[in-house]
Amino acid sequence: DLWGPSVSGTFEEGDTYESNALKELEEELGVNSVVLAKGPKSRISSNHEYFCQWFFADVSSNSQFILQADEVDEVKWISKDDLKTWYRRNPEEFVLAFDVCLEVIEIYENQS
Repeated sequence: DLWGPSVSGTFEEGDTYESNALKELEEELGVNSVVLAKGPKSRISSNHEYFCQWFFADVSSNSQFILQADEVDEVKWISKDDLKTWYRRNPEEFVLAFDVCLEVIEIYENQS
């Protein structure tokens, strides 16, 4: 099992980007009633080539998560700096294109 973005999903017919993100957040982590901030778009090339619309949500560290067992094994709170260090030291513990996740976080923070 590898570490990756907290929530992701396939865009389905009739979804908007935001409605899909909210649906996946509730399905995978049991989190609802949050406001999303639209982040950047990116194109990712790994084993497959795909397009991502990134969203960010403020979720309290006191939140009770209900994990979707077939999608999420574990959730961990970690600082951005600790995450970067962990990834640099152990990239094999993360999904293939995780570096893109870190880049997107930087882009979003620089725009805010």
